[in-house]
Amino acid sequence: NVGFSSEYVIKALTRRGVNDVSKVILVTAMPKDEFSRRRNEDAMGAILKYLDIVGIRDVKVISVNVDVPFDSVLLQISSMGGFDGYVEFYLIGGMRILLLALYYLALILSKIRRVRVYAFDENMQNFYELPVSIPRIPTQEQLKLLELLTTKLSLSDITRIMDKSESTIVSQLNALGELVSCERIGRRTKLCETTIMGKVILNLMR
Repeated sequence: NVGFSSEYVIKALTRRGVNDVSKVILVTAMPKDEFSRRRNEDAMGAILKYLDIVGIRDVKVISVNVDVPFDSVLLQISSMGGFDGYVEFYLIGGMRILLLALYYLALILSKIRRVRVYAFDENMQNFYELPVSIPRIPTQEQLKLLELLTTKLSLSDITRIMDKSESTIVSQLNALGELVSCERIGRRTKLCETTIMGKVILNLMR
């Protein structure tokens, strides 16, 4: 996603490396005046020059009309193609509505392709890998288990406190997926706890 600055996009590409990149799609908002058009052209020109220098020839630029409903913004971006195989999204700059639209598109595309999404802070000092799936909402019974595991416990302790068989607890832990994390200590002990995402779900459901 490109705004008026080429430096952030080039910095992200440099940080990632371009050896296994087959195609780059640059997404920008359609300029609304002459000043914006010139700044956008300058930024795009610098990025395209950099991509040419590093040997990436398959580049597509899409200029999106953002003065339309959100689903129409999505439609414009989705029609650009180039989503074969593995896709990485880099949410870098430009208009917030495009950042949101690209992230939402990535969530949808993750059901069809292998997708990763990265976002950067304003100074490009930190970057974050964003989740591309929504956790399953736990049942009331699973919620009790999530609450219990805000303190790390062994599998034997969980079965004793919950008064359930080990097979039932293991089944519930598996159903909770990314909301819990378990690790084996030694040959017999398995310790489990609620993950950060699990705690987010707990906060929302309390």
